[in-house]
Amino acid sequence: MGATKKEQDAFLKAIAPIAQKYAAQYGLKYPSVCIAQGILESGWGTTELAKNANNYHGLKYKKAVSGDRYYVKPAKEQKADGTYYTDEKTKWCMFDDLDTGVKGYYDFLKSGKHYAPLWEATSAFDYVEKIKAAGYATSLTYVEKIENLITQYDLTKYDPQPIPDPCPAPEVFPEDLPYGTWYRVRKTWADKASQKGAYQHKSNAFKCADRYSGYSVFLDGMLVPRV
Repeated sequence: MGATKKEQDAFLKAIAPIAQKYAAQYGLKYPSVCIAQGILESGWGTTELAKNANNYHGLKYKKAVSGDRYYVKPAKEQKADGTYYTDEKTKWCMFDDLDTGVKGYYDFLKSGKHYAPLWEATSAFDYVEKIKAAGYATSLTYVEKIENLITQYDLTKYDPQPIPDPCPAPEVFPEDLPYGTWYRVRKTWADKASQKGAYQHKSNAFKCADRYSGYSVFLDGMLVPRV
């Protein structure tokens, strides 16, 4: 796609937080797909449509999405048999800037009932399959291209991350039990208030400590090393 590493980094830095913001507002889980589509459709923000209309996702004109504003340029489409045709006077949505352009992407999806399955997507790749099935793009290799971008640039890191499993259930830890019996998870041995749990099994104690930054495992006042 011709963009330099510096240009790619700048584009990701600009579009990622906007995609995350609007994905959350519209109740969609996978901004990684919005980002990947923006990369593909706008050539990292370098296409005519991106530069002149702030349309980064190849959005065909819908009054409900961009009001009375549109941009006219040819559209190259692919038929099911693999051949191409060109619509010389295609109207495209036109926006003020990147922020409103990304918002327009989500408005576009919300405005079409056929995109409803996207709200039920179970992964970024499932989302890609569903948006293609809904008719978003005519390219026969669209799914492959988007999924490759997601993988190549690790875009799922921008998706909401699953909440880590909680610590293993404490194995009962009254403070009056004798020291030397329990592996305790704390910031420091002296900081009793920070204790997250106490365990008779060292492996469970380390599982708990791994869930919290700055926490360690102590036994009878001594730091327990990982071995």
